[in-house]
Amino acid sequence: MEFPEETPAAPKPITVKQLVYRLRDTVSIAVGTQWVVGELSNVKHHTSGHVYFTLKEQGAEIFCAFFKAAASKCPIRLQEGMKVHVLGSATVYPDRGQLQLVIRQVKAAGQGDLQTRFLELKAKLQREGLFDAEHKKKIPVGEGLSAARTRAGGRSGARNSRSRARLVRSALQRSPARGRAHCRTRRRLH
Repeated sequence: MEFPEETPAAPKPITVKQLVYRLRDTVSIAVGTQWVVGELSNVKHHTSGHVYFTLKEQGAEIFCAFFKAAASKCPIRLQEGMKVHVLGSATVYPDRGQLQLVIRQVKAAGQGDLQTRFLELKAKLQREGLFDAEHKKKIPVGEGLSAARTRAGGRSGARNSRSRARLVRSALQRSPARGRAHCRTRRRLH
């Protein structure tokens, strides 16, 4: 790989990896370990014991990784909408170039403001009757067409559509994928 000419105004280019690692080092030194207060969102308890979540407030958010060694010592179960104080180290996750906090400790601080506002709005709409059955519309049953080269592929596609869209009917039908027979089959299906 050839780099453009280096000049005083434009130093020699660096690779993406070099840039991300420089950013990681700069963030780690500049911010270090810090207590941060915010509201939990997108909380995912992974089977490995790690917990991933977004810590946010109005107008700002940061991704957080709470690894098993520290998460196993946490006395509270992290849930959506909780307001918390977290002790974490700011870093950049190199594989994605993503800013994140690696959490060491979590303390509950009540219910978050965003969650409180959401629950207040939900209660208001409920009082107005907007969640009543008379306002609900029936979801139509859909039909679709998909093709697969193998029977296993067709079964896999049908299984996926059933798990993702339970109201969609699916049926497997053998059908040629190419040639005149394919054209006749398609006309019959439409």
